[in-house]
Amino acid sequence: MKKTIILITAVLLMFSIAQAQSSMESSVTQIVNSQGEAYLKGYMKPFVTAFGTAAAGATFHRAYTKSFPRLDIGISGVYISLPDEAKMFNFNGTRQPTVFGPDNQGLVGGTDLGTFFLPQLHLNLGLFANFELMARGFSVNVGEVGDISLIGFGVKYGLSDLVPLPILDISVQANYSSFNVGEWVSSGTFGMNLQASKGIPMLPLDVYAGIGFESTSMTLDTKALVPNSTLGEVSIDGDNSFRTSFGVSLTLLLLNIHLDYNIGEYSSLGGGLMVVF
Repeated sequence: MKKTIILITAVLLMFSIAQAQSSMESSVTQIVNSQGEAYLKGYMKPFVTAFGTAAAGATFHRAYTKSFPRLDIGISGVYISLPDEAKMFNFNGTRQPTVFGPDNQGLVGGTDLGTFFLPQLHLNLGLFANFELMARGFSVNVGEVGDISLIGFGVKYGLSDLVPLPILDISVQANYSSFNVGEWVSSGTFGMNLQASKGIPMLPLDVYAGIGFESTSMTLDTKALVPNSTLGEVSIDGDNSFRTSFGVSLTLLLLNIHLDYNIGEYSSLGGGLMVVF
């Protein structure tokens, strides 16, 4: 009897997870069948902006660069609290839910997501001549959105030798991240930023800040959902543009913990736990 209860519970849990994973896909399939491209773009645009914000977040926690073979390795992540304007859009004079909107309103309901968190495996590897490589990636299920995979790379160049400021370390960084949702969503985010950081005397603390620009574009393959769709591939650009970051980094022996607040189209928190060498 006990084994039967465990088996039934497991089956129900698997069923509920499958439903959660397919919620966004089901809604988009409904839109492709009944509403058309304009509705699809309005419904999904906040998704593009949100995941662009996440993909371009937590890319640095110090401005100085390390030399080969010194490195930081660990886990970073981005937490986003979605604003109210990301949950509804205008369509033919009416207010309709976006993918993040309420699940029981409008022509097509949303996922009713207010926040989400994206973790990533993260590596910073010192190279040579003031260059540093960043690499990261993850594969995770995000609630009602589905299975997401991301891979990203970046290059940082230290400017402290060129712009000698005794009180600050300065660098520039360029990064690119691509992510997919299942077989029907592919997206890319490109970002550039200027970073500055300063160690606090007598304490294992650094404060850091940055200003940057990011751009996100996403392609939805509607034929992967509806084989006879006439929409084909639909491209949507996010509203991502400028971002300002402020953070603090604590290093104790070989362990680093950092947290930053990012002000952009959608504000976010970034952070990480790293082993540093």
